[in-house]
Amino acid sequence: MRDPYAKAQLGKQRAKTKVVRKTLCPAWDEEFAFRVGDLRDNLLVSVLHEDRYFADDVLGQVKEKFVSAFLWLKTTLKRRRHLHIGPQMTLHQIQTNQLNW
Repeated sequence: MRDPYAKAQLGKQRAKTKVVRKTLCPAWDEEFAFRVGDLRDNLLVSVLHEDRYFADDVLGQVKEKFVSAFLWLKTTLKRRRHLHIGPQMTLHQIQTNQLNW
């Protein structure tokens, strides 16, 4: 079994979720806020397995320029009056880099 957690980084800012014990299908109901200083900064999201005795294993990660995510959001908001943004990434999407910004 795995003990996964997720990390996010935007520029020099970092955040980490809690570890979800003994599961291959983790769900995190956590929110993080980052101050955007430069739209060219990379947004890096990683899912790792916590290992008590060795270095944590990377299960998957995706890196994208924040401007790409921002432009998708701006385009979407023009078509709608409101938009709820939440963690909609699955572990499979992160491992195979199939995220739609």
